[in-house]
Amino acid sequence: MKRFLGVGNDTGDKPSVPEGTASLSASATGGSEPGGLLRLCAEKREHREPLALAIVMACHGSTPRKPGTAMLVGADGAAAGTVGGGSLEARIVAAARQAIQERQSRRWIFSLTPRQAADDGMICGGSLEVLVDSLGDFDSTREEIMTRALRTWEAGRDCLLVYSLRAGEAVTTPAGKPFFPPAGQAARKEEATGRGEAPRGEAVAIGLGLMSGDEFVIGTLDTFGSEPKELEAAIRKECRRREAVLLNMGPRGRYFLLPLTIPITVVIAGAGHITRALAPLCRFAGFRTAVFDDRPEFACREFIPAADHIEVTPSFNNCFQAVATGPEDYIVIATRGHLSDAEVLAQALATGAAYIGMLGSAKKREAIYRQLVREGCDPEALARVHCPVGLAIGARSPEEIAVSIVAGLIACRSAGRRTE
Repeated sequence: MKRFLGVGNDTGDKPSVPEGTASLSASATGGSEPGGLLRLCAEKREHREPLALAIVMACHGSTPRKPGTAMLVGADGAAAGTVGGGSLEARIVAAARQAIQERQSRRWIFSLTPRQAADDGMICGGSLEVLVDSLGDFDSTREEIMTRALRTWEAGRDCLLVYSLRAGEAVTTPAGKPFFPPAGQAARKEEATGRGEAPRGEAVAIGLGLMSGDEFVIGTLDTFGSEPKELEAAIRKECRRREAVLLNMGPRGRYFLLPLTIPITVVIAGAGHITRALAPLCRFAGFRTAVFDDRPEFACREFIPAADHIEVTPSFNNCFQAVATGPEDYIVIATRGHLSDAEVLAQALATGAAYIGMLGSAKKREAIYRQLVREGCDPEALARVHCPVGLAIGARSPEEIAVSIVAGLIACRSAGRRTE
């Protein structure tokens, strides 16, 4: 299948989609998560490109991706994001292209037989319930809600898109049996390229609302006879988990709650060659990056175009005042020398950041730790520092070191998800 090419770079601190990227996750903050796709959707819609947004609403059995996973598809089958790859994704692309052609949003259940699952590298089969939203000509209210959601997400605040789904007949999920008959060899070949005929999905009328903090915008939502306050209370109860949720409202309608969560920010101290390689990899993996250095010739958009935010600091003293660090953020220390690394590390330990990593050898680590302990640093506090930063993969070049660092950041993020 094809992949979208992005639009040109912005010159400011706002993240943009670089030209010629292979997938959205390499170019937009949040990777292929819904927030990043919403940004790309807004940029594509400025050029009036026909699109469909395919969103996994529910999973049953062994499936490659979780609810809330999304993929943006163009009329020619070009796609950004992924819902798992293989034949299943090809069928969803075909369904999205059909939705674009018909200008009709639909709800499908895509089943993966055990044989198809084995071909795609999975142990057993499962099914996905997928909403394919045809992004044609929006009414002004829906357009405003999507714009407000994107602005909220880009401003660093979580929000929740609320879809109302009204079907022409009762919405049910078949239990334990495939929704589609097995495809023949010719059909599978067509599916592999995303050009196959998609089975007829169930047409749905979509309404859209927004929840952000204490604000609930009902927008074009179908209330299905509920009072707005009652509906808001039910949605708030379900969205506490910060997960994509299907909420039933009788036999003919449901709500789908799609969270737009803010990606973790990786604060990088130092704007050298490793940071230049690290910033685009962080973006590819779905992290936001904030870089600071006292050298304006390095801490600039020309040298690190993939960074989401760049600060030139007069010195490394009080450096985290220039780039605020929250309890969910990660810090990577990669300045130009031992003294500045030690200075930044001492301040990093006082931030309460979720992850602190420092570039350097074991010899450098011991020298810096001894210095900080002499200056009154608690040795137990130093135990939480990852140094040498990254996974031990034998990395040597700046690019290889960046890969090892991002792998370590992903491991930390995944560990946090498992404990939620």
